[in-house]
Amino acid sequence: MADPTNPDPAIPPFPPTQPEPGRRAGRSPWLVGVAGVVVGALVAGIPLLLTRSSGGGLGVSHEALHAPANLNDFTPMTSNPKMPPATKKRTETAETMSAKNLSEAYGGAATTVRKYIDPELGDFVTLEAIRATSPKPYVPYVDAATIGFAKPLQEVDTIGQTSCVVQNVPGSGGKQDTHVQICERTSSHLTVRLRFDGEGWDSLEDAVALTERAWSALS
Repeated sequence: MADPTNPDPAIPPFPPTQPEPGRRAGRSPWLVGVAGVVVGALVAGIPLLLTRSSGGGLGVSHEALHAPANLNDFTPMTSNPKMPPATKKRTETAETMSAKNLSEAYGGAATTVRKYIDPELGDFVTLEAIRATSPKPYVPYVDAATIGFAKPLQEVDTIGQTSCVVQNVPGSGGKQDTHVQICERTSSHLTVRLRFDGEGWDSLEDAVALTERAWSALS
């Protein structure tokens, strides 16, 4: 099992060749990597652009936030008995530092960051919760027809009050595989954001449902 806290930073310089006929195409690490960097930078940068040093205008509150003990079948990596001690320690450090950085980005608002993992240790979720409002996620507009696809490589889909950044990754036969990267719900006093990692996030509805579960636990 790969260590989710210490990913391989190498990105192939060119996309892989087309898969053999009859074989299901996997997601291109090159495309997923590039899209992830772009979308992550955009979404992570939004609070910084709107935050004032005092947190004014964001509905900032210092009331403590406590991450839920689980998100359906997902449990915290730091308490999962299958995780190596070194991985747990790195995860705990990453959570603490991420929460600190997130609070600074939101003008000192109370925050919590928690990493969860599924029972098979294959899919991961990072919860970010902030006692402040946030803008809706954003990706640049792209006319899909100009790049030869039915959908843009990145788009924002909304179900109810939850908005998600979705990657439409080119697959075999001209089809595009859906991968949900980030979902977020926000109000005047709370933002709940989930970041998804692993191969199991091809259902927008499932990702939204898990985000709503986190929202209910924190609001």
